[in-house]
Order: sequence, then C-alpha cells, then structure tokens
Amino acid sequence: MNRQTGTTERRDASVIAGEARELFARWAAEEEAGYEGEISWEAFKQALNEERPDDGRPFPESS
Repeated sequence: MNRQTGTTERRDASVIAGEARELFARWAAEEEAGYEGEISWEAFKQALNEERPDDGRPFPESS
C-alpha cells in the first residue's frame, strides 16, 4: 500500500463514520420524540391478515 492510498482510506473511513454518527443521532432523536401516526405491530399484523387470501397463512396475532 502506498502512502496516498492509506491517506485516502483513512479519509473515506472518517467521512463514512461521521455520516453514520449523524444518522444514528437522527434516529435517536426520532425515538425520543416518538413517531407521528405510529401504529402497534399487532394492529399492523391484524390489518395485513384481513387482506390475506383464505389459503394464505396469517401471522400469529401475538409474536
């Protein structure tokens, strides 16, 4: 590995790590604030199962 490649790899890793930290901070802020219009997993499965064909296997209501 030459010196320039090592420098580029470190810079790329630093940029990627910085972007990941920003993304995780946004996710944490969303978790803290709550999600508008969020429904429970159980309500989602129930609604999904209502549309499932008769021969399909529904999700268990409590998973």
